[in-house]
Parts: sequence; structure tokens; C-alpha cells
Amino acid sequence: MISPVPPDETIQAGDILFFAGDTNNIVDLINEQKGLALPEKANDYHQDKTEVIEAVVAEFSSITGKTVKESNFRNRYDAAIIAIHRNGERISGKIGDIEISPGDVLLLYAGRDFSTRVELYKDIYVINKVREIAEPGKKKYYAIGLILVGSIVLLITKGLALFPSLLIIFTIMVGFGLISVQDIRRELDFNLIGILVFSLAIGQAMIISGAGVMVAESMINLLLPIGRTALLIGLIVFTTILTSLIANVGAVSITFPIALGIGHSLGIDATPYFLGIAYAASAAFITPFGYQTNLLIYGPGSYNLKDFVRIGIPVTLIYLTVTFFSILLLYNEVFIPM
Repeated sequence: MISPVPPDETIQAGDILFFAGDTNNIVDLINEQKGLALPEKANDYHQDKTEVIEAVVAEFSSITGKTVKESNFRNRYDAAIIAIHRNGERISGKIGDIEISPGDVLLLYAGRDFSTRVELYKDIYVINKVREIAEPGKKKYYAIGLILVGSIVLLITKGLALFPSLLIIFTIMVGFGLISVQDIRRELDFNLIGILVFSLAIGQAMIISGAGVMVAESMINLLLPIGRTALLIGLIVFTTILTSLIANVGAVSITFPIALGIGHSLGIDATPYFLGIAYAASAAFITPFGYQTNLLIYGPGSYNLKDFVRIGIPVTLIYLTVTFFSILLLYNEVFIPM
């Protein structure tokens, strides 16, 4: 044991190095592979997705009083112990022979099932996630390449519609293990899916029942005397109000049948009206619940509704003004009939 290590000490092959301080540096060494290897217990712990985590042993944990080897820690938690700290000091010696005590801080190289097993056994508490390390194997690189080529081919040939194309790509990703069922369950937002499904159902019902045409005719009777541009402004404002209150897909689902009805009733190309509602549906700047990203910053930024209204209204006015005049410029023949 050379301690303290002088700055002129020459590092030799086979030397065992002990690190103290910021654990992020250990992760950098693992990623950059500067001729260093993890301890034997962790070195052969290869997974496509791992995390470096700090955890503390609970007071009445079932693994206390046992050595790391006796506790079968690696199989039990899907994690390898890189280092153990006790009372602020690193415990030296072979990790497998160290007896675990309550309050020990463990630096772990954790696999995909670690979180599930921690919840199951409740013997340790995670106190810090240092970093996630993703190392896809060659098979997954090939899969990504295959998906990329397939996407380009489907896009160029237009042999399939968008949804079947995405379904094929999704199947390939599942088949090659790029995503798992657990990943899908974790990422799915069932509340948002419910809003989208019901919004699309309302929009379809408005088209089939003719309600969209009725609303469109009411708007035409009210605004057409002013001009077709007034119809566009009314549709943009109405969509903006909706998208500030519900999801943008829901706003489009409700206003699209109206724009379609305007086009049929006037016998004109409804594309500029479709563009108007498409852009207006993205103008979700006025309320925190108008779009998901607004909610992401709403709590951490300590914002309130007044903040969104004060900043969102000017931004919305500028955005919609540019949208309105751009549509007029591109489709002036619709608004100024010859």
C-alpha cells in the first residue's frame, strides 16, 4: 500500500488504484477506457444499459452482518459493488470479503432490474444516481441501421402509409431489444392517450353528424360579410383558445371539421384554413396546462398563471400575426377571388 501517493510515483501494470472524491470521475474513466478496468466483480458485468448509483444500507437490512459474497448481492439486486464507504472512509480489501454494516454507503454498478429489486427487498436506499451508461452491442447497431434504411425506403417509395410504416419500425425495435415492454409501460401516458382518443372521436362525430358544417355555416354568416380573411382570423383565434385549455390534438380535432365545412360551403380550397388551425394549435403559450413542456417548468420554476399570461399573450400575438400574413401571402387567390 502506497499512501499517500507522491506525484512522481510511476503507475505500473496491475496496480490497484483507490479513488476518493467525485464519483463522476470514475464513470468518465469507465467510458473513456484509458487503460483502466473496474474491480473484478464489476469488470465482467456487461449490460447494454447500466447506472452508477450510490445507496445506503438500511438499519434492519437482511444483508447486514453478511459478507458481500454471502449476501449474493449481485444476483439479488442486479448490481455489482464497486466501493464501500463507512463513516466517511473507504473500506479497503477484497470487496467480496467485506462484511456489510448498517449505514454503509455503497457505490454500485447497477443493471436494468435494479430499481425493481430495490423496491422488492427494501434492504438499501438509493441516495444518488451518478450517471447512466448505455453501451449498445453490435446487434443493436445493426438494428438501428436497418431501421434507418427501412425508414428512408418507405419514405421514398411511399409504399406504405405512415401508421403501418411506424408499426413495422416499432416491431423491429422490439425484436432487437432496443425497447422493452417495461420501457413502453413506463413511457405511456394513458391520460394523454385518453384525451387524444376522445378528441379524435368528437372530431369524427362532428364530421359524420354534420355538426361541423352547422358551426361552419354559423361562422360564415357571422364573419363572411367582413371577408374571407375574417373567417381565417376567427378560426385561428378559436383554435388558440381551445389549445390553451386542452391538448393541441384535441383542438385540431374540433376545429378541423369546421374548416372542412367552410371549404365545402364556399366551394374553395380549405388548405389555408387547415394551416391556420395547425399553427394556432401550437400557440400554447398562455396557460401552463396548454402543453406538456409548460407543465414541466411550471413547478420547478415556481411560476404561476399570471407569468404565463403576461409573457404568453405578446408571444402568441407575434406568432399568430406572422402566421396570418404568411398564409395570406401564400394563398392570396383564396382570399382575393378573381
